[in-house]
Amino acid sequence: MKIFTLYTMIQQYFFDNGGVYSIKNFYSAVPKEKMNIILVSLDCELQKLALKLSKKTSGTHTTH
Repeated sequence: MKIFTLYTMIQQYFFDNGGVYSIKNFYSAVPKEKMNIILVSLDCELQKLALKLSKKTSGTHTTH
């Protein structure tokens, strides 16, 4: 399973269900053992992405 696709799915889920507050629903929808794998993988990928982005922007930081 590609992490980016997974991330997009999670993001879409949040938007469809009223944003970040629906994270509890997402947790309850996914088996715990799978969720741990997902979170670790996602964290790793997001750190890589953040590193790439910080290199691109070089100092200019904007909050979303």
